[in-house]
Amino acid sequence: MNIITQRTNRRAGSAMILALTMVAVVATATATAYFYSASQVTAGKKTISFLKARSIAESGLTIAYGQMKASPALITNGTTWAWTSFDGGQYMVTPKMVTPTNIILNAVGQFNHETAQARMDLHYYPATPGGGGNGGGGSSGSLYGPYIFTNVLYVGGNCSWSGSAAFDGGCAFVNGTLGMSGSCSWGNTTSTLVIASAQPMSFSGSVTLNANTVMTPSITMSGSGQINANTVVLSTPTAYSLNGSARINGTKVAGTVPVQAIPSIEMSPYYQIACTNHEVYTNFSHSGAYSPVGGVLWNVGTLKFSGSGTSKGCFISTSGINLSGSMNFSPSTTSWPTLYNQAGDISVSGSGDIQGLIYSGGTVSFSGSGNIVGGPLISASTFSKTGSGGLTLGIPISGFVVTTPLVNAQQSTPSSAMSLVVTGWQ
Repeated sequence: MNIITQRTNRRAGSAMILALTMVAVVATATATAYFYSASQVTAGKKTISFLKARSIAESGLTIAYGQMKASPALITNGTTWAWTSFDGGQYMVTPKMVTPTNIILNAVGQFNHETAQARMDLHYYPATPGGGGNGGGGSSGSLYGPYIFTNVLYVGGNCSWSGSAAFDGGCAFVNGTLGMSGSCSWGNTTSTLVIASAQPMSFSGSVTLNANTVMTPSITMSGSGQINANTVVLSTPTAYSLNGSARINGTKVAGTVPVQAIPSIEMSPYYQIACTNHEVYTNFSHSGAYSPVGGVLWNVGTLKFSGSGTSKGCFISTSGINLSGSMNFSPSTTSWPTLYNQAGDISVSGSGDIQGLIYSGGTVSFSGSGNIVGGPLISASTFSKTGSGGLTLGIPISGFVVTTPLVNAQQSTPSSAMSLVVTGWQ
């Protein structure tokens, strides 16, 4: 074989190898693209199936809820909705009676081997009256109010007040201890205020407390503070200790301070208003003014507002409210709460003012230079106040009245008909 023939054969072999390599590369790329495309299609189908399963679970909840409203016996007998075919899939609903009046419905939906869960929280009002909407010292009202608040400050635990802020405008009741320090002042000498603390009061600095009646087991005072009252009710007339130039002006008598029940408000009608207007959120956080459609915002989780402006509405949260900045708040309707927190804490800082009723199922921490104006402040746990912002909680002698909105005919006659209300959806 000559040299030319050998070179020709080598070139032919190299071309063949290159061609095979290119075929292999193209085949690999094609297989990879096909596998990726198939994976995407599979993932898309799984997502669609999961969303369909979720929809079926929610439909199961709606069906079970409707059957429970139509047949009250289903509410208390623990009926489970076994696997039921629905729209190409199936669902199962299991009730859980948390309390005699609180029920959780858990649902599982299945579609094309995908499973999803959903939950509905219900509150059940039996046919008999559920005890009044008494807000403390007012008329009892019906299951849905009106709620009458005769005190402007209700604190279920201890109350701590410091700084230079003033408290003016109404009666106050604390189930724990009342501690005041700094140069703050409470009350005025021209009204018939009652300032009561079921546990001892402690004052330091130049604190001034003015009231018609002061009620507490004992008082400890230091500094230059003073109490000015017509009557001071103590466990014994001598149950007080004064240091420095502190003094107590008023007739001291023996008596007891009963613990007051912290009032509550039935909020389920507000939830229905929020649902109707698509104002139900999870961990709602907003900077700037916000006024919800229909007047009610319902938040699951922690509600946060910052920035400036004026927000007008009834703002309800299930587990905490944090307010900062210079945002002002006012109620959408004067007979509705402005801030309502079911559990967790309310924290208010900055320079914003709040008008109307504030309610917390946990603690309330109020700092900064903002003021609370024109409505009761209710804390089921502790209340702490620092900074220069004050509480000007002027309410009528007859009390501050909250009228809960009626959203269906059953609520107008709670004594003659049962009511099963949705309070949460997950």
